[in-house]
Amino acid sequence: MSNSDGVAPAYNWHPAVHSRHYEETLCFVMIRLHEPLHRPVADQVQDVLKAAEIKHACAYPLFGPWDALVRAWLTEPSYLRLLQILQDSVDLKSDHNIDEFRGFTASEIRYFWNGSDSNLLAPNKAIRTAITSNIGAIERVAENPDSPDFGTWTQLQEEGLLFPRPSMPEGGVKFYTCLERTSDKLAPKKEVEAIMEAMASSPIDSSGIPMIERSTLYCGSGPLADYLVRSVADDFDDILALAVSFDRHLARTGLRPMTLLVANPGAVSESDHINDRRHFTPTDRSTCELLELEEELFGEITHRQELNALVVEACELAEKDEHLRGIHLRILRATALNDQDELQSSLSYLLNFEPVFKKRLIREFFEVFGEDWLTQIRDICASSDDYKEHATTEMSKNLLGWSLGTFLVTARAIAKLHPGFRGRLATQLGDNWDAGTEDLVELRNDLAHGRVYEMSSLDSYDADRVDYLQRTMKAAVFWWRIRNGLENRKGKARE
Repeated sequence: MSNSDGVAPAYNWHPAVHSRHYEETLCFVMIRLHEPLHRPVADQVQDVLKAAEIKHACAYPLFGPWDALVRAWLTEPSYLRLLQILQDSVDLKSDHNIDEFRGFTASEIRYFWNGSDSNLLAPNKAIRTAITSNIGAIERVAENPDSPDFGTWTQLQEEGLLFPRPSMPEGGVKFYTCLERTSDKLAPKKEVEAIMEAMASSPIDSSGIPMIERSTLYCGSGPLADYLVRSVADDFDDILALAVSFDRHLARTGLRPMTLLVANPGAVSESDHINDRRHFTPTDRSTCELLELEEELFGEITHRQELNALVVEACELAEKDEHLRGIHLRILRATALNDQDELQSSLSYLLNFEPVFKKRLIREFFEVFGEDWLTQIRDICASSDDYKEHATTEMSKNLLGWSLGTFLVTARAIAKLHPGFRGRLATQLGDNWDAGTEDLVELRNDLAHGRVYEMSSLDSYDADRVDYLQRTMKAAVFWWRIRNGLENRKGKARE
């Protein structure tokens, strides 16, 4: 298949997608079976993977004394589960017919076949940014990895987050070379350089292509090896010459090579897909606990990182106020549940804003101007050309008939014309009390006029949704400050 077909070809993820976003590590396990069961090795290995709940892997049958090599991206719990199943089979002579196994985990990966000798697991700001910016696309491909949407697949390829795998040459043979350190002749960095130099100096006889151009280098640790090299030769005849050349060029390293020849490579099912798409980080679990969400439901949310960040922000905004934190978390829980009725209920504080804000302003006017505060603020506004009309029309009405708008205009006017009142509001409500009030009014109007109810897919945390939820939480902080000041202070404004 080619890109012109509109169908995604076989591909590998950029290793950082596995390691950074899904917290998976590339693991290898070499297996020797205990006794002949006269069943294909591939079928026996698949039984092991199924028992370990590993859906995506490369399982290579091998020529020689070892029967298979498994390659898979796994979270730490998944890898430990696989090793335990294998060890139980060895110790207890139980299911799966395992005689011996050796593991290896990669800490550095170089895909030379993709045209680069960089360690793809090394910190890379550009790749980290690309992953963060394309979380939704990554999740969509990971959800349907064998037949992803071609447009989404192409987007991720252009971002450098996945690589089409090169096709095997006709009659080609895949093989692995395990390199075991037998001495400390060279430091690890120098060993890597020597391995790369040896691959570059070892041509594939049939095509003349240097071995390195069809290879991957894995640096890591485990009983299996210190390094693994995956390569592709044109045919079986090339492999002996390559093995000899590669070994000869490694003479100064103290590394002992062992070649693993893949049997029937054309029939091997290969997969670099994500196994634990819903792997939960400690932050994920904290979000589930705080929002009282089932992990299964949380796993269905596409933008989980954005929700995690909102939960952290909710707790930070609330500081140590448990009631305010509860308001924030209830809002976020409603969106995670995609529950419109619950969201409406969680935002009900917005509908209480007007009476609370009016009472609070009356209290602040009283604190600054005393019992005859209404006369004083009316006189202040009447003395200003900008607010004279407001004083003689809106402010002349009975106080019970003042609208929220009248209170707001009056508060702004007095804050502008009277430094003492301006300082009072800044101290009690914050320097940005005016902008906070405006946002509260706008959010209140959206709720009252049904615009919130028109929102769809509440659990899709795109930029607009995140912005809206941040505003509602900051508005709750401001509303709580207004309300608390009204309840906690003694005395009562006299009208």
